[in-house]
Amino acid sequence: MIPKKIQPYFKNDTFKIKDGNELVSGRIECCNTNEFEVSVIGSVKKRILNKMYVIPINDRLAIELRCRKCGRTIHLFDNRFDGYETLGNYYDDSVSNISVYCKKCNCHSFVIDVQYEYPDMFDLENLDINEKENAFTWIWISIQCSNCGRKYRRFIDYDAT
Repeated sequence: MIPKKIQPYFKNDTFKIKDGNELVSGRIECCNTNEFEVSVIGSVKKRILNKMYVIPINDRLAIELRCRKCGRTIHLFDNRFDGYETLGNYYDDSVSNISVYCKKCNCHSFVIDVQYEYPDMFDLENLDINEKENAFTWIWISIQCSNCGRKYRRFIDYDAT
């Protein structure tokens, strides 16, 4: 179970149950490639030891991908519209994003790994939630530079409840 808008691009998914919650992991692909330019709405923080992550700015956090092969834009996550807390909200505009570059080599091409956490399906059914695939409670997004291989784990780590 993953959000419908991501399903065509979500590959190599794995499922596991942890503490009663379902964890779904996978890699984003388009045109048989997994290289994307990344842009975000939020504040990109860079720390020592080549760490980099994004935090909300003015309660807003979003990540958008652009396929390096065909140029297609994928709206991977936007805290205004995606996740359990925002069920029923729908996209209404786009905002200027900040391009992301590798802290180590300054490349702007990344491989994207995503993990969603969902509550127990029984709980979602009891609450009569229609958009079960968008009712994730947590999202983790890691990015890896396509040039030097530097991985930014938990580039986005967001509680969607």
